[in-house]
Amino acid sequence: MHFDNWKMTVQSVDDVDGLLIYHGLNAQNELCTLPETQLSNFIQFRLASDRLFAGQIDPLNWFALRYHTLEHQSRLLQSSLWGLGGARAQPIAHQLHIARMVADRIAPRVLLADEVGLGKTIEAGLVIHRQLLSGRASRVLILVPENLQHQWLVEMRRRFNLQVALFDAERFAESDADNPFEDTQLALVSLEWLKDSDKAQDAAFAAGWDLLVVDEAHHLVWHPEKASDEYRLVEQLAEVIPGVLLLTATPEQLGLESHFARLRLLDPNRFHDFEQFVEEQQNYRPVADAVALLLAGNWLVYVWAVTNGQVLESSLGYFMLPLVSVALGTVFLHERPRPGQWLAVGIAAAGVAWLTWQTGRLPWAALALALSFGFYGLLRKTATLGALEGLSLETALLVPLALAYLAWTGQGGQAAWTHAGPGLLASLLAVGPITAVPLLLFAAGARRIPLATLGLLQYISPMLQFLLGVWLLGETASPARLVGFGLIWAALLCYSVEGLWWQRMAKATY
Repeated sequence: MHFDNWKMTVQSVDDVDGLLIYHGLNAQNELCTLPETQLSNFIQFRLASDRLFAGQIDPLNWFALRYHTLEHQSRLLQSSLWGLGGARAQPIAHQLHIARMVADRIAPRVLLADEVGLGKTIEAGLVIHRQLLSGRASRVLILVPENLQHQWLVEMRRRFNLQVALFDAERFAESDADNPFEDTQLALVSLEWLKDSDKAQDAAFAAGWDLLVVDEAHHLVWHPEKASDEYRLVEQLAEVIPGVLLLTATPEQLGLESHFARLRLLDPNRFHDFEQFVEEQQNYRPVADAVALLLAGNWLVYVWAVTNGQVLESSLGYFMLPLVSVALGTVFLHERPRPGQWLAVGIAAAGVAWLTWQTGRLPWAALALALSFGFYGLLRKTATLGALEGLSLETALLVPLALAYLAWTGQGGQAAWTHAGPGLLASLLAVGPITAVPLLLFAAGARRIPLATLGLLQYISPMLQFLLGVWLLGETASPARLVGFGLIWAALLCYSVEGLWWQRMAKATY
């Protein structure tokens, strides 16, 4: 660099009586000569530490710009929508949820089985985009039917700005590379062509992919005795590619075998025997029957208690329920409550014991409510069905019994719906959703939190029952009963404080 701040690229150097003369080209590609005596005395260091010790410090506004830029990039990298928010689309909530859940896995192996029109292609694009940005995947192979190739090409480029290379027989033959698939990061390939080309198959297996995406996966035909050529090809690719993403709107189009075939591609070690898979499916029915029976018994006892002036005793049963849930979680699920949680349970147990002693008799209704709903929560937590699917199955099992009871009461003239007015009929119809929504939320929550926590949170419901019984239904609440309720509220306060303290300590540790 000249002391006038112009630069040159040195091509040769002459030594004239100990003076170095530099010959080269300037920024305008013109020949120039620069004696050593005209060199700038300013030395540009490469390392930040060298620049610091030499006093070469940037202006404060430049430093502030770099600092705020890095800070903004850090916030973007920590965002839950990183890699999901840049698409030229308007994804709906379930698409973002599914895409984030799948893309955050290392080597995900997932079946996307949304109905037609719910955006499986958008979900797959979001997964691919987030996987590439996070570094969990660097090379992706997309297998689609031939008639969907251009649709995928347009969607990936227009919506996600992903430069996907479309491969067919012509492009593959014209490539000069030893392995044409190694020249691209994202390859879009027709499944029909890949099946018929042995050379392309060899190249695909040798390319080294991180993620395999298969659209219209229900076209992969499989039977225990024989599998189609397309299925065997995808199966072989799934054995060497860590991540697999299957897309289909009809996973059971060809029956239970079709669904098993897709699961077999994702986890061949888990789903290796079709007969065993069928047997496991059939074992869900006894669990569902038991859950439905417990739920029906709980409802029957609760309705009897409410209609016979036993609201406070029913609230006592639900006060006992958390203790039952904690005990079941400890015995069957090997949950280990923390010392603070044990203290809360002990205080609550003292309150329940006090309330039980005050009744002066064995509260069989309260015990029935606590035990039935406690085992219901245990089965719902351990069941493999989701919240909505489980509740639907339980309701379906109870429908015949409910219809038979309505027919019996209607025939005898005892049914309220046969002579109810508009107001009463509307109230009866509202009982359905008012009952179903809490059960749905309970089933969803039971799978996500410890059973002990679930049990203690259920003290809110009996407290509301107690208030309704006293203020609305006119049942008496003696001072002795209020002592028991005070102990239970103290247990809830202790549990809440302990939980907040534990969360704060965990954050401080990490």
